[in-house]
Amino acid sequence: MVAIVYYEDENVKEQIGQVLTNRNMTTDEALELTGVDMDKWAMDQGWEGWDYNCIVMEYITELKAARLDAGMTQQALSDEWGIPKRTIENWESGKRTPPSYVIRPILEKLAQMKRSE
Repeated sequence: MVAIVYYEDENVKEQIGQVLTNRNMTTDEALELTGVDMDKWAMDQGWEGWDYNCIVMEYITELKAARLDAGMTQQALSDEWGIPKRTIENWESGKRTPPSYVIRPILEKLAQMKRSE
């Protein structure tokens, strides 16, 4: 799964980084693994500071993270690979686990799509 770290308050939701993980982790662990200096990050956003309580994490599957990074919808992925959209929904929600011989080529292709942007 992928832990996506966000800064979210009433005015903004900005992704700080993401970490590939096989377990739940604390916010501090995720921030450390992203390597983001929050003071510098906040300055880069044009902010005067930041609030630790506004850092939130969302856990998603590696497939969903790769699909989103490649800018694809579930329907587009379904059309591209001939996999029913419901199957992709089940994989991304964790209801089903895709076989490795199916998911590896999909993840590789999605990574190539992201790099070619």
